[in-house]
Amino acid sequence: MIASCSCIISANPKLDFVKAMHHFFVDLQREGISTHALIDSGATIGENVSIGANSIIGPDVKIGDNVIICANVVITGEVAIGDNTVIKSNSTIGSEGFNFVYDNDKPLHFPHIGKIIIGNNVMIGSNTCIERGALDDVIIKDDVKIDDLVQIGHNVSIGEKSLICAGSIIAGSVRIGKGCYIAPIVCVDSGVVVKDDALLGTGSIVRKDVPNGAVMVGNPARKLR
Repeated sequence: MIASCSCIISANPKLDFVKAMHHFFVDLQREGISTHALIDSGATIGENVSIGANSIIGPDVKIGDNVIICANVVITGEVAIGDNTVIKSNSTIGSEGFNFVYDNDKPLHFPHIGKIIIGNNVMIGSNTCIERGALDDVIIKDDVKIDDLVQIGHNVSIGEKSLICAGSIIAGSVRIGKGCYIAPIVCVDSGVVVKDDALLGTGSIVRKDVPNGAVMVGNPARKLR
């Protein structure tokens, strides 16, 4: 080792490196509320909120403090968004889900009267759709991170600190526990329960419940360990 070279000893180098990057380089630009955003007078907006151009905020939306909503986001229906949450461009939150029953051989839409409750420190990526509940609420708990191009169906619940990668589809009434990792392009079928700390591998099609800590891969998904 060169005598004049400084060094830092770390038990978790990647984590400490990321923390240093946040300290020196990451500066979230809060531009306030754009004059080109359309915000209903019935909406509740917290302190230090940023809302980008062309975003639409409906009358029953409640937004917490320090929230960043980027451009071209649409939020409708009864939606509550916790503090320090980031919603990236072109996402839609609160639209009605895809749920039909047949009436004399014609599909009749099932009305969606549920809410969406989004916790604190949540990230929602670009071009992501989160449908409101049909009867039950959609619940996204604290510290959940959702990537771009993700579909979240009606009545879904996602536990704390879970990560959902790009291109994944979470069908209606799915229950995802805390600390789960859902890799890119995963499809979780309607009503499946994914328990805490599970990992669903890239491209998996998950049709059955997943136990705690399981690693599932394939189509149909099978337990790897």
